[in-house]
Amino acid sequence: MGLDFYVMTADRGKIHISMSEGLHLNIFTNGTQWINLKTLRKIRDYYKTDELFKGKDANFLIADLIAMSGRLPSDSEKLSELNELIGTLSKEKISWIRVAGD
Repeated sequence: MGLDFYVMTADRGKIHISMSEGLHLNIFTNGTQWINLKTLRKIRDYYKTDELFKGKDANFLIADLIAMSGRLPSDSEKLSELNELIGTLSKEKISWIRVAGD
């Protein structure tokens, strides 16, 4: 099971995006260095995740996802999925992002 991203845009549009379990596992491996990914760390446990990111925190989450994209293999299917997620989140002016797991 992965994570669901529910997004409210500044013009009150709603977007739903899912992160697959495989991508989640690739991002949240034991080798991930969390010192610079403090916002992303909040959604590590998809059994407990229900986080709301507003304003700057939403931007920090997107920045952490972008930083993580440089850590996945360039030929990875999961990198393509992550880039699609980042692209969707980056093309809109975001009011908030809610990330929910199981």
